[in-house]
Amino acid sequence: MSSEKPSKKKPKFIPSNPEGRPSSYKPEYCELIVKHMGEGNSIISFSFLVDVHVETIYNWCKAHDEFFGAFKRAKAAEQLWYEKTGKNAMNGEIANFNSAVYIFHMKNKFQWTDRPPEIKVTHAIEQSKKLSEIDTKVIEGYLVGSDDDDE
Repeated sequence: MSSEKPSKKKPKFIPSNPEGRPSSYKPEYCELIVKHMGEGNSIISFSFLVDVHVETIYNWCKAHDEFFGAFKRAKAAEQLWYEKTGKNAMNGEIANFNSAVYIFHMKNKFQWTDRPPEIKVTHAIEQSKKLSEIDTKVIEGYLVGSDDDDE
């Protein structure tokens, strides 16, 4: 038997990739996400399709400008799909369409509301007042100017 004791030192860890795990991002995901969400599918179902967590999708948006652009187009394409579906239903092209479920879904998914937020209404009123003041000044100036021309 050997009198030497085994070393209790842990081996030094040397990562194979010092920058971290390689990204699973692929440039073709730009086209794929627009197509996928343009069919009414969600970002979560896209993350399942490409086998990553949804947070990874958001990280790709931060890391890849082209993917971020595609993501914004995909969100618009997704809403377009839902709006077309609602339009088709209003035109009677979808049998047994449940409009209440559709409205509820649109309010939750796309932040639709029955009326605009109070802040926007207040802003519109303020803008209208400013325009009225400008119109009044222009009209008054026109009338004053027209009196001078008659003399």
